[in-house]
Amino acid sequence: MKLRSSGFLGLSLGDRMVACAEVSVAGGRRVARRLATFHVPQGMSVDKPEALGQALATFLRDNGFAASRAVVGFPAKWLIAMERDVPPAGDEEARAMLRLQAERLAVSENGEVVFDFVGEPDASGPNRFLLVGVLRQRMEQVERVLGAAGLSAAAYTSSALALAKVAGNAADGNTPMLVLGRQGAEMVWRNAGGTPRMLRHVSVIAANGHGPVSVAPLGSELGRAVSLTRGNGTPASREMILWDGVGLTSDQVSELSTRSGLSVRPGDVLASLGLEAAPDAIAAGDDGGHTPDADVFAPALALALAGTEHERLPIDFKRSRLTPPKQRRVGKGTTWAVVGGVVLALGLGGLYFAVEKRQREFNALEADLKGNVDRVKTAQAQVDRTNTARGYFETRPPVLDVLREISTLFRDDESIWITSVVAKDDKKVTLQGKADSDRTVRALLKRVKENPKFVDVKFGGTQQNNEGTGTQRRSSEVTFSMTLSYLVKE
Repeated sequence: MKLRSSGFLGLSLGDRMVACAEVSVAGGRRVARRLATFHVPQGMSVDKPEALGQALATFLRDNGFAASRAVVGFPAKWLIAMERDVPPAGDEEARAMLRLQAERLAVSENGEVVFDFVGEPDASGPNRFLLVGVLRQRMEQVERVLGAAGLSAAAYTSSALALAKVAGNAADGNTPMLVLGRQGAEMVWRNAGGTPRMLRHVSVIAANGHGPVSVAPLGSELGRAVSLTRGNGTPASREMILWDGVGLTSDQVSELSTRSGLSVRPGDVLASLGLEAAPDAIAAGDDGGHTPDADVFAPALALALAGTEHERLPIDFKRSRLTPPKQRRVGKGTTWAVVGGVVLALGLGGLYFAVEKRQREFNALEADLKGNVDRVKTAQAQVDRTNTARGYFETRPPVLDVLREISTLFRDDESIWITSVVAKDDKKVTLQGKADSDRTVRALLKRVKENPKFVDVKFGGTQQNNEGTGTQRRSSEVTFSMTLSYLVKE
């Protein structure tokens, strides 16, 4: 996984100092942008993370550092590093065996230890790994310092192992490395495949802590390490790469070669890491105003460069490969059974509540229906009366309106009456009647013609009524007839 960023900060920690390097990567160009050494002020330590973090933040700001993500490298004296053999095994099996060995090592330490390992498992042959651990308390203290400084840690690793990994392409095969600084030296021995097999801290003796370094004890320790590797049957390299952070003279380098039995070859950090330094990258030191060489910052530069490509880190305590995988509390079958039971219970519960709700609604409707029986009867009676009355107006024959209209044309002071009414489907009505005189009939005929509701009025004439004999004859009565058409209201 590549962590793409315009700048990464490498912090190589020591007891009382921090080597700081900022590297920016743009395309294929890698630039060492800023290099400086932060010396921990007197009275400050990781036990007071807020004060130390604020002092670090001020130092980085004053020296022009801009990156906020950092890869932190621990010194070898803070670490537990032991070589461990594992039989042929796959990745998971090898991790399990290394995890078990790490737990045994952690028991002897005063506090919880975070372990990671260097190497890749091989199922076809014996495996040899470098098991590396750091106290969790120390890592948490450093994390609080970074938080107070406004920095975020992308990884926690070993400064020397990171340098051996990132600059490993510059070395041949199992060439060992010696990282030399004022606060100690770190030796990294590697096997034929280039994988580190030993990480060791060696004290460095200097006059007054800042004067010339005595290489005699260091050379003797290197000689013992070389003898140990030969005694284990591992072919030893004939040379060693020196990352000089104290400024040894050529005579001191020669003495170191003589005492160790190895040809000590100084490394070139910028060439080995493929970096170019910005013109003002290195800040002036505080040792009499002397400006240090870029090799002093070799571990910090390797850390910053590894931040841009996380896979180049040899170990990462923040994402340790020995972190136990999360264990399932129950098997897959049990999980599916529980899920099925929960779904079934939810379904039955939902069905029960749905039925209960419908039953309550039904009971409410039934009670309401029973309470409205009398109201329904009263309403039905009103509907029946209305329908009956509507039938009188909507379904009665139009001739009734005609008869009513004709009846309004008769006057109370006239002696005239109707004896026969014949209504046909063609809206024609024939009237026959009697009157006391022809004049009375003519008056009725006039009123009929004047009524706009009657049309096509035809008078059939009058006829003298000669009924009766003798003195009983009613010769004054007349009979009449007329036909008319009536206009029906639509």
